[in-house]
Amino acid sequence: MEKDKLFKYNDGESDVYGDPSEIDFQIDHLDVNGVLFPDRLAMLPLKDDGSIDFDKADPLDLKLAADASHDSEQLIRQAFQLKPFDRNTGNGLTYEEVLRLYARYRDWRDGIKKDTPEQPGSAVSTA
Repeated sequence: MEKDKLFKYNDGESDVYGDPSEIDFQIDHLDVNGVLFPDRLAMLPLKDDGSIDFDKADPLDLKLAADASHDSEQLIRQAFQLKPFDRNTGNGLTYEEVLRLYARYRDWRDGIKKDTPEQPGSAVSTA
């Protein structure tokens, strides 16, 4: 497989390549998006820039968002085969780094989908 079709990332120890099909399978299998983005969070008030409007948000929803973020971190580690952060050595990715890795992967996948021309026989939206 061509390396430009693989997702390159640092696993906390070295740069590695991930098979996007396997990563996607793990993300779906572990329901990372369901845990990270529960339906209730779709109702959070947003500012014009897309960030959460903390002044208008229900405190219970903010707690749910924080809990969802924390719960999804371990699932993301599994999907990317990341070792836990070792606080004695400093090896591995921190909580924030794991979430940024997932966001970077989603952006990378979205970029691939935008750059890939429609294949003959593929579904095309008529809406």
